[in-house]
Amino acid sequence: YDELQSCCLAIAKPGTNTLILGLAQVPTIITYRVPWLTYFFARMTIQVPYVGLPNLLLGKEVCKELIQSDCTVEKIYDQADKLYQSFLINNDSYQNTINELGKLQRILGE
Repeated sequence: YDELQSCCLAIAKPGTNTLILGLAQVPTIITYRVPWLTYFFARMTIQVPYVGLPNLLLGKEVCKELIQSDCTVEKIYDQADKLYQSFLINNDSYQNTINELGKLQRILGE
């Protein structure tokens, strides 16, 4: 957990790891790609707006989600570069993400 807090960004698949990264306040790009038939059935049976636990708990997309056709090397790279550049210049967008992720601890309880 201590080592995660030193990261400026992460790329992860949905799951508990995204929640851990969110609690460590590490802006994360959530990527997920499965066979289309699996995705189709999952979307029909599971009706949630997001796949990442931080986004689900916060009720909005705080961590960028690249799902199915959006999950390409180019889009992952572009989002990672955008996030990293935002970190380097410490702009409001990056700090807002950190602040939003900080709300996770209050939601889940200290």
